[in-house]
Amino acid sequence: GELANAIYHVYQSHCRGHDHHNNCKHCDKGFLLQEGKCVETCSLEFPYESDGQCFKYRYIGCFRDRITARDMVSQRGYRFHDQTSIAVCGDFCKASGSRYFGLQGESQCWCNSKFGRYGISSIENCRETTCTGLSSQYCGGFSHNAVYII
Repeated sequence: GELANAIYHVYQSHCRGHDHHNNCKHCDKGFLLQEGKCVETCSLEFPYESDGQCFKYRYIGCFRDRITARDMVSQRGYRFHDQTSIAVCGDFCKASGSRYFGLQGESQCWCNSKFGRYGISSIENCRETTCTGLSSQYCGGFSHNAVYII
């Protein structure tokens, strides 16, 4: 309705730049980026604030992986192609009963109840790619999982 359109307009007016899905990439100072929209405070659904953004799941760290023997492959892996985001992967892995999930290479989503057999790495290695569905979010790196807890 009119109220929803008015609220959308207010938050979009604080947006600085959009991606190819029309999601906001950056917000004015004093606003947080939440799933492609600028907000004043994080919602209850996306309570974890980090680097000026609101997230649904809490980040644990960046962990090494091997293509020949995946770290998180034992339960479920999926590629969402152009729809990948932290929330999309987390929701998918939550529904499969996993405790953790990892994002890698802009669109790979890995679910498991354990991780880390190849060791932790620096955060920069998990900021090599952005998510295909929400380019304001980092989606891991090349042979590196950005791991979150569900």
